[in-house]
Amino acid sequence: MSLLTDSADNQANPLYPKPPNGKGVLHAAVWDITARPPSDSSTTYLLPEGLEPNSVDVITVIYVLSALHPTEFDQAIQNLYAVCLRLNLIL
Repeated sequence: MSLLTDSADNQANPLYPKPPNGKGVLHAAVWDITARPPSDSSTTYLLPEGLEPNSVDVITVIYVLSALHPTEFDQAIQNLYAVCLRLNLIL
């Protein structure tokens, strides 16, 4: 039995259907988490276009933080903290 399907709704795996309540959608992106905001900005973080503050439940940065230079940690944590919903996970 194949788990992959080519259905009309582009569902890749029937074991993980989209719930009727609209939750359960996964979005992935490439993002420079060390990016600094412009000097004239009133914020201390810089998020990628389309990503709002306090809008993400889980952020996975496995192997990412260990690849940063120690001088980049502070900005990376500020950016990650800004996008993550309070009391959620940064892995």
